[in-house]
Amino acid sequence: MSLPNPPNTNAPVRIATRTDVGLRRMQNEDSLGTLPLPNGHALVVCDGMGGHEGGAEASNIAVTAFLSELSNAAPSVADAAAMEQGVKIANQEIFQAARKRGEGVVMGTTLVGGIIAARGTGAGETSLTLSVVNVGDSRAYLFRDQRLQQITKDHSHVAHLLSIGAITPAQAANFPGRNVVTRALGSEPSVRPDLFQLPLQRGDLLLLCSDGLHSEISDERIAEILRSNPQLETACDALVVAALAAGGRDNITVILARMEEGAAVDAATAANTLELASTAVKEKSDPKKSAWLRAMLVSTVAAVAMIAAWLVLLCPAPCSAPAAMGPSDSGSAQPAINPAQPVDSAPAQRTPGEGLYEVP
Repeated sequence: MSLPNPPNTNAPVRIATRTDVGLRRMQNEDSLGTLPLPNGHALVVCDGMGGHEGGAEASNIAVTAFLSELSNAAPSVADAAAMEQGVKIANQEIFQAARKRGEGVVMGTTLVGGIIAARGTGAGETSLTLSVVNVGDSRAYLFRDQRLQQITKDHSHVAHLLSIGAITPAQAANFPGRNVVTRALGSEPSVRPDLFQLPLQRGDLLLLCSDGLHSEISDERIAEILRSNPQLETACDALVVAALAAGGRDNITVILARMEEGAAVDAATAANTLELASTAVKEKSDPKKSAWLRAMLVSTVAAVAMIAAWLVLLCPAPCSAPAAMGPSDSGSAQPAINPAQPVDSAPAQRTPGEGLYEVP
């Protein structure tokens, strides 16, 4: 069953963004961008790899090239085809930048982007369509009717093992190689992205994020936070805080976009919107707020470690952990939103730009 067609609407989009360096990294190698289009909005999140300056440069190049291509496209073609072209150009620019750095240098980045577009129906009315593109393990989610559905499919070693049944979802959460991606921009001269399209309706919420969010907190936790925080700015903050509290081992980047009447891009995001001559967005965190939060988290982790050590001394014998609850154990499974179908559903095979790349 496919997603139901949304009612004819001319709903605008409200957007909020947040990014944070996390607790373990010295530099934020994520980049994000938003761009108003004549017929909607474009959004993109990239997670750079290559170490420090290389990763930051790669993600910056990707955001700039991707959104610049969309800004140059005619309104009628600012859709999946334009996004695919934007990915192609970004890949070429990153690959060339790595070659200029010297032989053996690898620069790369993930990319997840979306276009929310209003389409005329021919009867003076409009409908909303979402087009999504992804390479790597940055994700797009749809939050509709209080339920969260992942739109994209990760290009990662863990996702592959899950798809063939080699590991369980419970094992995947702590799998040693979960930071290894199998497809990335800039790793080879060409790359093949995945493309998805689905109709939208008023009230739908789109989430784009780097793996700094979804590798730290579960989809269930993400959905819980979105249910508890109807204001987009508050929801963005809550998602980042939750990822930091869970370890904050990577950079964390979030874009939320909701279809609602009378909305506009919030002031913080408007200041970071990519203009035609600007560079990629790198949202700055509040240093006082970040320092306070990090101090609180470090104190909490230290306290938990002390308690754990005390318990080990009291009970040195190993204890068996309860079995993880699988989907069939919950007893309250909800009908899932049927995921969007890829625009191109070619048989699985090794594609250009596909290999094993460990994100440092």
